[in-house]
Amino acid sequence: MREQADHFYRTEREISRSDTPYKNRKVDLNQLYHYRGYGLNIGSQIELPWHVESKHNDPDISIRNGKVPEALESATETRGYFQVANGICLLNVQGVSRCLISEGGREVLFAAEGNNRQSIIYILDSILAVCLHLRDVLALNASAIATREGAVVFAGSAGIGKSTVVAALCDMGYPLVADGIVAVRKNDVSRPRVFCGFPQIRLWTRSINTLQGIWSKNIQMQIRPELESFLVSVPYFHGKDIPLHAVYVLVSKNLEKIDTKPLAPVRAVARLIDLACRAHLLQGLGKGSGHFHNVTAIARYSTVECLSLPVINCPPATLAEQISVRLPPPA
Repeated sequence: MREQADHFYRTEREISRSDTPYKNRKVDLNQLYHYRGYGLNIGSQIELPWHVESKHNDPDISIRNGKVPEALESATETRGYFQVANGICLLNVQGVSRCLISEGGREVLFAAEGNNRQSIIYILDSILAVCLHLRDVLALNASAIATREGAVVFAGSAGIGKSTVVAALCDMGYPLVADGIVAVRKNDVSRPRVFCGFPQIRLWTRSINTLQGIWSKNIQMQIRPELESFLVSVPYFHGKDIPLHAVYVLVSKNLEKIDTKPLAPVRAVARLIDLACRAHLLQGLGKGSGHFHNVTAIARYSTVECLSLPVINCPPATLAEQISVRLPPPA
């Protein structure tokens, strides 16, 4: 089902900054912008460029401004920008922002160094990934489209071209399901389900310049002043959760055109474990076993293939045409 993105919802009340920790004060739902995505009702004190309004006023995640420590005492795990201690996760990106995720991913305390909106958009995928993992929902580094047989997910490392491929497929009529992260929950008796995200794609300037159609006209905002990366609206969006049909793991090879190869279940599980967003935090969050069960469900009920992309410059439209012959028709 295709549907144009709705206008985002905002409250009429002026939102003021507060440095009082969220858990120490009563929540005023009228002070939050309300959104819906990845199966979650999200309330945010910071206005976000999402176009999907939540119909519920009781948020699963509350994002608020507040005081955030630079480090966690008694941290059990420290990896890059992240620290974990007793189920609490701290993300500290120097010069950009800090956020503290607690209460099982229900509370997010945020402190920006500069533009609030740009700072939170820059780390938003990481915030959502941690909140999803804490709910035993698999968050993959991936983008997804909707077909008549279900969601087709394109997973891969950063910069491999996931968003560009999906944008080119959108030009061919395939509705977007999610971009940046794809949330998948296992079903014990049938195919896992993919939660719809938001009707935007993150694209670099070079991708926007090589894509055909309306992408340069649909730019919403620049992610960071120092980065040539933009949030762009999509023409078609599948605004409902959808069963998983297939996963393509993207790699680059010295080829003239794309090539696909099915992955054996054991190999598929290994690749998908590595492609979880912020996978290095799962053990520290106590979610290693839940992550494994989600991944094995994908390998059991869905097709998982390796999709090799040409290293040489190949126009996105050409890639999309070659990929589309392997896909079911658009939803």
